[in-house]
Amino acid sequence: MREESNAIKHMSFILMFVFLFCSVSLFFAGKGPSIKFNKDSIDFGKVKQGKVLEHVFTFTNEGDSTLTIKRVRQSCGCTAVLLKNKEISPGETGEVKVTFNTRGYANKVSKYIYIDSNDPGQPSTRLTVSALIEVPPQPRITLDRYSQDLGLFLEDEEVRAKAKIKNVGELELRVSCSHKDAVFFSS
Repeated sequence: MREESNAIKHMSFILMFVFLFCSVSLFFAGKGPSIKFNKDSIDFGKVKQGKVLEHVFTFTNEGDSTLTIKRVRQSCGCTAVLLKNKEISPGETGEVKVTFNTRGYANKVSKYIYIDSNDPGQPSTRLTVSALIEVPPQPRITLDRYSQDLGLFLEDEEVRAKAKIKNVGELELRVSCSHKDAVFFSS
């Protein structure tokens, strides 16, 4: 019984020593690079369609070794990203310039930029650029069908097809036919 008690005490002492050693090792070990953005999103609010929006995201390497930006990705081609420096020393800051072209977009839009780095705690960071895009009044065309099966026809054979064109926009829609034999009827 006494041997079991001594063995348990001995085992407890060893486990406590190992735990203490690991804790001290982790405390004194370097934490590596650490990326910290001042802001990870920007909302431009209401903007007119076609405006090009720009913002510079700044970040700091709060770690104790060099931060390396491995890759920068964006969610679509309407967003351009420019990285000032690929390697950032401890305590230094870096910049990511984001340009978003709102042409062709309407209503609330959010675009994302992904920053991949060697930060072991946060290997990928997502930045967000958003805006409420106001579209000016314009004509908007709708068709009752967007394709027509004309079947098989010969070279000199006359071909006929009907399509209904409708304007669902706020301004007048003007339609013209450019083919020499095309006929256009307005109702």
